[in-house]
Amino acid sequence: MILHDEKGDPFVINSIRQPIHANHIWCLDLSILDYTLKQISVLEENTCNTIVLSINNNIVKMPAFWYVLVCDPETTQIDCVQASTLSNNTFYALLYGSNMSQTELKPITVVDWIPTDVNVYPTITRNLMLCHDVGDDKWASISFSDTYSRFLKNKFSIDLVS
Repeated sequence: MILHDEKGDPFVINSIRQPIHANHIWCLDLSILDYTLKQISVLEENTCNTIVLSINNNIVKMPAFWYVLVCDPETTQIDCVQASTLSNNTFYALLYGSNMSQTELKPITVVDWIPTDVNVYPTITRNLMLCHDVGDDKWASISFSDTYSRFLKNKFSIDLVS
């Protein structure tokens, strides 16, 4: 995964055995509906079905059972969609970055499906979504947990950055 450190610089996590230079990563904290820095405490390694997405012309590789924060361009209502179902319809990722004053929407394209692959990521709680780099100092929010019912029901993109 390509995440952003406390300075906003992207860095790659692809092994639990290699040291990483960052102590903190950017996350979307759904309990406060804001982007915050969270300390990296433990890295997890998971061998599973993996999906490869294109967002903002950049590759995002993640477990297929994870979720992506999406937004309806007409209503601006936000939702979490399981990555394995993204090819069923046209979805728009809600993008943000540390240097942005408002969110941006970009279409998500499914590029590939890998039946068995290793994914490495920091351990997070259910109220957090990792901010995965999608280029141009922007990130898309991804998580292992379906957060819609608990945190995002009846929420709009403006609720995140206000």
